[in-house]
Amino acid sequence: MLRCGACLAALALAAVVASPAFADEVDDYMKKVDALRYSPAEHGLKDLKVEFKNSMFAMNPAMASMQVFVYWKAPDKSTARIEGVEGAMAAQMGAMADSFKGYAKLIVPETMSMTREKFDYTMSEEDGMVVLTGVPKPGTDEATAITQTKTWFDDRCLAVRMVSEGQNPTSMEITYLEKDGKFLTESTKGEAEVPQMGKQAMTMTFTYTQVDGMWFPDVITQQVMGMTLDTSFTGYEVNKGLDDSLFDSAAKNEEK
Repeated sequence: MLRCGACLAALALAAVVASPAFADEVDDYMKKVDALRYSPAEHGLKDLKVEFKNSMFAMNPAMASMQVFVYWKAPDKSTARIEGVEGAMAAQMGAMADSFKGYAKLIVPETMSMTREKFDYTMSEEDGMVVLTGVPKPGTDEATAITQTKTWFDDRCLAVRMVSEGQNPTSMEITYLEKDGKFLTESTKGEAEVPQMGKQAMTMTFTYTQVDGMWFPDVITQQVMGMTLDTSFTGYEVNKGLDDSLFDSAAKNEEK
């Protein structure tokens, strides 16, 4: 997700009248979108712990023994912890834990309705498709890196294209697979702005595993800059009763 110029955001906002009735229309459409997307939270998920492994770790001997655990707790708490490294590497990897926790959003995707707290949306139509344009609300984390997002939805109310503008612009096309009558992301294909390297083609494909009757990512294969990287999620622990202090302590560490 990324940023564009303020002029584009202004044009998008000027295209639609921001009335209370229109706000209700956006909310109603988001409910239709959320009703189609598979969410383990709707199937009884309260918390989880899973080990995250990336094939890139094996390329660095200092990281070969590293273990990364991702945690999630309803409604939207997440954190990551790194074990198995010591000394200077431990300090370096500790600073990366915050980025690893972002994988929680791939495991338990945010609903469109949840993003309402972070973005102001307008809705329009383009080439027969519904388009939602979002501008980050002032003071949010998203506002520091993103100027605008734009998402195109097909006639099933599934997001099939997304463009994010800002610090690291991204565009992608999205395909889906069906599980239990709902839809999970099958692949994304597009390009992203990589610092000091410019635009790079990027694809991601997802496979899933079932744990306690719920579907979770199993392997995510990413192809970028001529490399293929596999990210796997192993040893899912579901609804074991994670304590809030796990997330509170992580937040305190991030503030230091």
